[in-house]
Amino acid sequence: MDNTSELQPNSTSGGGESASTDDKSWERFYSAVITFQICIICISITGNILVCTAILITDRLRKSIASYFLISLAISDVLTASFPMSFEVHSYLINLQWDLGAGACRFYTTMYLIAAPSSVINLLAVSIDRYRAISRPLLYIQNMNPTKALVAIFVIWTYVIAFALVPLMGWNDNGVVILRNENGENYCRFDINEHYSLLSSIINFLIPMFIMSVIYYHIYKIAHEHAKRIRRIGTNVSSSGRLGVEESALITEKKNMTRSIKAAKTISIIVSAFYLSWLPHTAYSIVGIFCKECIQGKFKLSVILLLIAYTNSAMNPFLYGFHNRDFREAFKRLLRFKRAF
Repeated sequence: MDNTSELQPNSTSGGGESASTDDKSWERFYSAVITFQICIICISITGNILVCTAILITDRLRKSIASYFLISLAISDVLTASFPMSFEVHSYLINLQWDLGAGACRFYTTMYLIAAPSSVINLLAVSIDRYRAISRPLLYIQNMNPTKALVAIFVIWTYVIAFALVPLMGWNDNGVVILRNENGENYCRFDINEHYSLLSSIINFLIPMFIMSVIYYHIYKIAHEHAKRIRRIGTNVSSSGRLGVEESALITEKKNMTRSIKAAKTISIIVSAFYLSWLPHTAYSIVGIFCKECIQGKFKLSVILLLIAYTNSAMNPFLYGFHNRDFREAFKRLLRFKRAF
């Protein structure tokens, strides 16, 4: 999940490789990366602001506890696009050099360390929330409220920010963030201890991924059992021609359960998209920790994998719109309102 200086685009390894490679080839590569990344930034910021606005203007979305976590996730995506990605575009424009000083370099690397973990922990929180709503709906309604959701979100962001600040507090490589080559050019590097990087990948990516896989397996089992009960209700009604007390209660339960399962499916798609985006880059980073020679000279690959990871910040608004009617209707209203002006 985290980059070392060898994996980070803004590094001396990138500068050294670019100096020994055909200039025109690198110019075309940088141009493509910059164009693609600017598109991701624009789509991510615009789309995730639309998501937050859609939740605020739609009663059903606003009343859903899961929406609190979705807003938190959207904020994470906006921060990713606004800071790490924007800093990287600036660096690409000046051939990977860094002219913003050590303070800005530390801010950039810290915001990068906040970006992905905040997304995955928010996804874990919303997954747990959906599982509780499906597995114990009555208990969930009684115990879960907006205040508890806000407390959970506060704890998530406190943890993520604290974990990202650890390198600044001493657990780093050597305390140097700006490197200068023989030509006097400055480069921003990730001053991250390898053990910290590995720990972050395990705690903030692999373990949440495993937990969410288990959660959605159980949600699938619950949905399967629910479908069997619904079929049994239909059989009983067809044979008797009328509804009993149990059947009436189950039909009411069906409406609530169907809505919860549909919401869980939407979140599962969002979770899957996140892991498909970030898993290649995380695997590449872990390989780089144990085998630096394996990634030597593969700077372009590291940039491409990071771009794939960043696309996730722009994907979520489309996933909401495709799989949730309330979001689709809210997006339509917002777009019509904007066109009117």
